[in-house]
Amino acid sequence: WPTVAAARWYNVYRGNLTFGDSDSDGLPDGGYGACVSQTDPNIFDTTFTDSTVPDPDAGFVYTVGYTDTDFGEQGGIGVTSAGRQRPSPIVCP
Repeated sequence: WPTVAAARWYNVYRGNLTFGDSDSDGLPDGGYGACVSQTDPNIFDTTFTDSTVPDPDAGFVYTVGYTDTDFGEQGGIGVTSAGRQRPSPIVCP
C-alpha cells in the first residue's frame, strides 16, 4: 500500500474471503476481521507477509488502516462505493 503522510503506524486486519454485506450498506457484516499485524512504528514499512494458510476452498481478505499522528485515531479504511465513510475497526493490540 502507499505511505500516508499522517500515519504513525499501519494496522492490517484479516477476515474470511466471504466479506458479506447483506444489508447493502457497503460495510462488511462481520467487521474487518482480526488484527494480524504488530503495531509498526516504521511508516515506510508498507508491506505485510501473512504466514497463515487458509483452509482448502477458502481464502482471506485484508484491510489496511493507519493510526493518525496528530490525533492518535484510526483512519485510512476508506469509503464505501456509495461514498459513505467506513467506521474505524478496533485498534490493534
